[in-house]
Amino acid sequence: MGDVFQVVHDAFDGEETAPLTEADFAEIQEALRHLGLVMQVEETFDIAVSNYADFERAVADILIARETRRDFSGVQWHSTRRAMSRSISNLLSSVRTFQHVAESAVSTIYGPAALQEHQRFKSRIYDGSFPYRVMEKLRNHAQHQGLAVNSQTYSSRWLELPGEQTRQRVQAFTPQLDLREFTRLPKWNGIVAEHAAMMEADPKTPDRLNLHKLVRRYMTEQSEIITELRARWAQDLEDWNASVVTRRDLIPERAGEGAVTETLAIRKRDGERTETLYIAQTLLDDIRHLEQENRPLLNLDKLEMRL
Repeated sequence: MGDVFQVVHDAFDGEETAPLTEADFAEIQEALRHLGLVMQVEETFDIAVSNYADFERAVADILIARETRRDFSGVQWHSTRRAMSRSISNLLSSVRTFQHVAESAVSTIYGPAALQEHQRFKSRIYDGSFPYRVMEKLRNHAQHQGLAVNSQTYSSRWLELPGEQTRQRVQAFTPQLDLREFTRLPKWNGIVAEHAAMMEADPKTPDRLNLHKLVRRYMTEQSEIITELRARWAQDLEDWNASVVTRRDLIPERAGEGAVTETLAIRKRDGERTETLYIAQTLLDDIRHLEQENRPLLNLDKLEMRL
């Protein structure tokens, strides 16, 4: 006897069933798997955005601590450097996870040609962005060779307030990357040479890289990547969801005493369940929620947070 496929509504007063074909079951299975892969991409992007927010908070915390504690010792300098390095390393690691999960999802769902197209899109961002290339190199450095931050500065300026007689003092803290410390590291040769050419072309180019600005640019570019991914599967999400919902709703949901407690798609052999898919809810609502929570980060280079 062959396998039997059914939709099952397990209720308090028993169960109701409706027949499925093997093709129906396979389509549900594939739709759930694809929705799960997209959910993983959104979750890893969410973690990257959360780590970026932690980075901004870490910068603010350092400024607040400096103004309240007034500790200018070497011990505090190294403590601050470690705190910044930890925050940046966490961010870079989570971005790498997001990118790996995204590539795996694109490959699994759409195949190698789509993966190559996605990789070409990322390569164009990489090739056109010095900050992106620095941050990718810094991730490898932080994983294998040393701390992500090797320089940092505090600055202060007076802000004139139009129409008022007083001024405000604006404090800033900047984690930095001094590329002169990397001149003997072969893996940094390209970045060091590129930065040297930039300074030669424009004498106003700082000799140390502002990691605050680089992080913000890098996250803006991650938003470009998630936007490309979301556009790729925008319609497919609805189709996958419909594949599940249309089969789930073969049995109308009941209210009251016989309310449904679980909805399943099952494979049975010799009267025993051999495979079970949970289809009461799909992941579409969760995916849409994360899309709204993590809308593309825009114009971060124009952002100024004042204390």
